[in-house]
Amino acid sequence: MKVTRNRCKPKGKTNGHKTSPRMVRIILKELKALKARTEGKTYSVIADEVGYASRGAAYNAVMSGLDRTVAEPTEKMRKIELTRLDGLHAAYWILAIKGDIEAAKFVLKIQDRRARLMGLDIQGSDEKPEVHRFIVEVSEMNGNNGGDPTPGQA
Repeated sequence: MKVTRNRCKPKGKTNGHKTSPRMVRIILKELKALKARTEGKTYSVIADEVGYASRGAAYNAVMSGLDRTVAEPTEKMRKIELTRLDGLHAAYWILAIKGDIEAAKFVLKIQDRRARLMGLDIQGSDEKPEVHRFIVEVSEMNGNNGGDPTPGQA
């Protein structure tokens, strides 16, 4: 039976707090390991200089440090952007379903951006048929059968 350990959860007591004294020491040590790695040092050298038992432990510290410094801020920014997109979507949705073609196009752009941000889109596909159908339906609701707004209309 193979047991894997989560790199982000250190062994020992941290009382479940990210700011416990032990956790702060672990993070500072990981930062030293990250700095050494960015300077091009090998994991064996990092283990010796920073105080890890092996090069594998130094590697795990560097990976854990990368996870902390890259993944957490990225996920927070993703949540902020999704909240902003939700606000825009709510504001333009009412106009779009009432037949405003430009608002409908903007809603679709918001939905596309949201899908890309969440990794929901399939790579390599162009405009999807359902997008075109939605624009045509909104256009027909607005009394324009061509799918494009006529001059002076939008």
